[in-house]
Amino acid sequence: MEALAAGVPVVSTDVGGVDELRGDAVRIAAVGDDVALAAHILDWLEDPAALAAAASAAHLLAQRFAPADCHEAYARLYADVAGH
Repeated sequence: MEALAAGVPVVSTDVGGVDELRGDAVRIAAVGDDVALAAHILDWLEDPAALAAAASAAHLLAQRFAPADCHEAYARLYADVAGH
């Protein structure tokens, strides 16, 4: 999230909640697939226009996970679970 908020596209393995970050700023490879990870990185490094577009998309994606919005969503979830 920190990278996206800073406008840095992300290349990651498919672990944790990364699959929720789908979009033009995120490229995901299977765990252990070093070739796919390298290919994702090289694709962006070799195409400055695509990298710039991914950087712009990173800011937009990060906004979907702004701390205040996430905190509010958790508060609603906890209230629902607690029956309030």
